[in-house]
Amino acid sequence: MILHEMLANTSYYGQVLIYARNAYDQCVEIFQGSVENARKDEYVWDYLTYEVDQWICGNHWTLIYVKHYAYEDRLETCYYDSDRWTRENRPYKSSYEVEKELKCLS
Repeated sequence: MILHEMLANTSYYGQVLIYARNAYDQCVEIFQGSVENARKDEYVWDYLTYEVDQWICGNHWTLIYVKHYAYEDRLETCYYDSDRWTRENRPYKSSYEVEKELKCLS
C-alpha cells in the first residue's frame, strides 16, 4: 500500500509515527507529528506522499507502517504494508502486541 493511501485513511486527529523497515530489521523514522498539520503543509504532504515512496522503493525499504494515536496515546490504527490493524477489526490483539510484532517500538 502506498503511503498516501495509508494517510488518506487516517483521521485528522492525533499524532502519527511513520516508519520504514528493511530486510535486516533496520528501522528509520520518517515522520512524527499531526496528520492535520501535515495535510495543511503542501511541502510536507508532497514529501510524505511522493519523495518518501520513491526513497523507500529506491533503497529497498520494503515495509512501511503508520501508527496513529488519537486519544490519550492509545494506538487506534496501524497500517503495515497492505494490512490494517484497528481496534474494531482486531480486538483480540493489543496495540502493544501489534507494535511488538512490527519490531519498531518507539
